[in-house]
This record gives sequence, structure tokens and C-alpha cells, in this order.
Amino acid sequence: GDFNDVEFSETLRVMTGDESVNLLDTLLPDDRFDYNHRGKLQALMHGIVSKRQAEQGHVAYETLHGNELIGVKPGELGTKPTDHAYVLARLVVR
Repeated sequence: GDFNDVEFSETLRVMTGDESVNLLDTLLPDDRFDYNHRGKLQALMHGIVSKRQAEQGHVAYETLHGNELIGVKPGELGTKPTDHAYVLARLVVR
């Protein structure tokens, strides 16, 4: 979800712990962003699942880039529905 926190934060480290993984880490390094803050690409949305589910291949994580690459001036009204990329997480639940 939208943790509004960067991938190296203490909060995410605690939430992930020893039994979970952040699906963001499954993406190629150049694809690990979903937000553009004044020209700095960041990842604020993270998918946390159990290590077991990830190891069994029951998950997929993808970022659909677009909105965050267009650029937004702070406080400016625009026509974009969001200034974040869309992040898709697919999970097999049994």
C-alpha cells in the first residue's frame, strides 16, 4: 500500500521483519519508483507479503509508470488523476 515512506526506512524494516518481504525488492533497481518529488524519483508504495508466499511464486508486482514522469509543480491544479505511478500486486490466495 501507500506507506508514504521510502524503502530504506526503519518503519518498513520493522514491518517486514524476518518473515516477510517487500515486493518492491523484486523489481529491477531502475524500476523501483512510483513518485517524483521535485525531480527525485522515490518509492512510496510497498507490497509486503510473507516470505513463504513469495518463495512459492504466488505473487507478482509491477509498476505502471506514466503520471509520475510528467511532473507536477507543488500547489498547481492539474488534470492528472494522480502524481503517483500505478502499482499492481497480484496474489494467489488459497
